[in-house]
Formats: sequence, C-alpha cells, structure tokens
Amino acid sequence: MSLHEWAVADAIVSSLVNFCSSRGASRILKVEIVYGEAMEYNLEVLRDAVEYLSKGTPLEGAEIVFKEEKSIFRCNACGAKWDIAEAERLINRALKVEEEGEGFESPLHFIPELASSLMRCPKCGSPDVEMVEGDSVRVSKVVMG
Repeated sequence: MSLHEWAVADAIVSSLVNFCSSRGASRILKVEIVYGEAMEYNLEVLRDAVEYLSKGTPLEGAEIVFKEEKSIFRCNACGAKWDIAEAERLINRALKVEEEGEGFESPLHFIPELASSLMRCPKCGSPDVEMVEGDSVRVSKVVMG
C-alpha cells in the first residue's frame, strides 16, 4: 500500500465532491484525471483508492479515466527542452547515484520539486532549469448528472 497515492486520491475525491456540491449536481458521471509522468504514481493503487474513497459520495460509480502527461524540462537560459529520461540521468549524475536494476526508483520520484536545483541544462550547462509540464495532478474533465 502506498500512502502517497491514498493522500492524492483523498484530495481528488474531496475536490470533486466539493465541486459537485458547489454546482448543485447530485452525481458525477465521468472524471478525467491527468497526472504528471514525474509523479510516478502506482496507477493501480491510485485508482483503487479513488474508487474506495468515492463510496457514498456523488463520485461513486463514476467512470474514472487517468491520463499520464509527459514531463518536460526547460532551460530558462537557452530554451532547450528535454524529457524525464534525460532529467533522471542528469539528476543521478549530480547525486552520484548508480541504478540498481529492476525496481530502482529515481530520486526524481521522491523529490520532483528539487529537480531544478539538481540539474544543469544538457545543452548550455545553465542551472536555471524548471519542469514546465508533467509535475502535478489535476482534474481535466468532469461530467455531472
């Protein structure tokens, strides 16, 4: 069991229940949830947690669709962009981490908000980098009945 996914699921369900209530709707029929690739959620745990926490709420029985958004990093100095694989390589090199094979979790999973302080642009070497996509979870669509 992953407590992180349960905490995220609780926030999702609470937000959706409040949204439904604020709109005067009695039921949510469909929800689309977009999560960033860098978050490395265990999707099975997250899905089960949302379904479990939805019991007895307007979200119970709704179709829940999860979509992964690619994580993109950008250098603010030169404009270069790169993906999560390159970011993990840069962070692992900065932290002197060697991958241990199957089951290895990148430090990026545990500290995504520190990514910009642990990397330098692979093109120009600038430390002024940031994650511009794929660093969060959000509800992108709600269908109420």
